[in-house]
Amino acid sequence: MVDTAYQWTNVMQEVTDTNLFASSYVNENAGWVVGAGGNILFYDGAEFIEQISPATNALYAIDMIDTNNGWAIGESGTIVFFDDTVWVEHVQTTPVTKDLKGIAMIDANLGYAVGEDGIILKFDGTEWNEEDSPVSNLLSAITVVEPNNIWAVGEDGTIVHYDGTAWTEETSPSTKDLYCISFADANNGWIGGRMESCCSLTVLTGLKWRLIQGLT
Repeated sequence: MVDTAYQWTNVMQEVTDTNLFASSYVNENAGWVVGAGGNILFYDGAEFIEQISPATNALYAIDMIDTNNGWAIGESGTIVFFDDTVWVEHVQTTPVTKDLKGIAMIDANLGYAVGEDGIILKFDGTEWNEEDSPVSNLLSAITVVEPNNIWAVGEDGTIVHYDGTAWTEETSPSTKDLYCISFADANNGWIGGRMESCCSLTVLTGLKWRLIQGLT
């Protein structure tokens, strides 16, 4: 069922001619969008405004913690953060040079990023450090259900899970590339990907991912 009380509308505003890849909103009057060339736009509830960006590489993902704190990651290990009023490069040299594709911040002192070659990074409040990854496939997206319940998905149906102690590769019902993941609660989540790669998490037979057939 679709609630028809809400609908998408086209915002007729030309702010940039570069590709935009990801967005993160704190509320209806504060949102950020990132894209090619390190482009960062801010939405103030009325219009999109281009912000000064310290990055020149493409930014592929962003997660805002609140109106004063947020992180964006991207091409060649680029990591930038929002510090109250301005975007700045993180003072730490990025621990990787591979593309980073997904990010999920738990709070200002804890977060994770994933990317090429199965890269998993953890932010401890001061530095980003590489975690032991069980896979070498590209990881495209990550989501935090709880600090000890984190999921990431990626290339060739790859699904990995963090239980608070270690990352492990999970059995996947799909061999197609997976691009996004979201949870309603600890036992119910969805993954989206290439055609015939829609998966849902069910507790009917334990925590097991199953493929939803007939969706394109």
